[in-house]
Amino acid sequence: MMSSGSRRKQVATYEAFGREWRHLPTIYDEVFETEQIDTSSNVGRRTPAPGMWLWAAATMWFGGDAFRVIDRDRLLDLPLGSVVEVDGLRRVDLFAPTDELSVVREAQRKFRAWMHYDEIEARSAELAREFNDPHIEIEHGDFTHGGVRRVIRWLSEGVPAARSSATSKYVVELGRDGTLIWDETSDV
Repeated sequence: MMSSGSRRKQVATYEAFGREWRHLPTIYDEVFETEQIDTSSNVGRRTPAPGMWLWAAATMWFGGDAFRVIDRDRLLDLPLGSVVEVDGLRRVDLFAPTDELSVVREAQRKFRAWMHYDEIEARSAELAREFNDPHIEIEHGDFTHGGVRRVIRWLSEGVPAARSSATSKYVVELGRDGTLIWDETSDV
């Protein structure tokens, strides 16, 4: 399930890079108790979906579980950019990273609409129930070591794997400000 803060950006990031943010829409994030930039209307936003990120990037790769979320045939019929198959995966080149921002945003808008990303985003919780074998899990609460967010990454031979095939797990607890409170790798 998509967290409430997944479509938002931290004001501190803008400030760290000297970027103005006061003209942007904001939302108060209760989990982190901070003001966040609301990017929910930005066609270039990146949001989690089961097994993948929904993002209209310059270059994207699709395969495996992605086709449980997005329409493979629709991707192959994409009316912009280029789609090629490489080793059973689909590579999409949507725009050049050097394109003008207006060209990039228009390509992102068309891609998101064509691939029904907004509808997929809205169904994220429903889709997540169909994916019962995650590679990563994120929980919110008050945890043993003082963290308020726990992230579990399932691993097999040190690389991300589905929970059902994992041989170990890496668990972290994060504080309210996102700092690492505690971490541990253990066998499963």
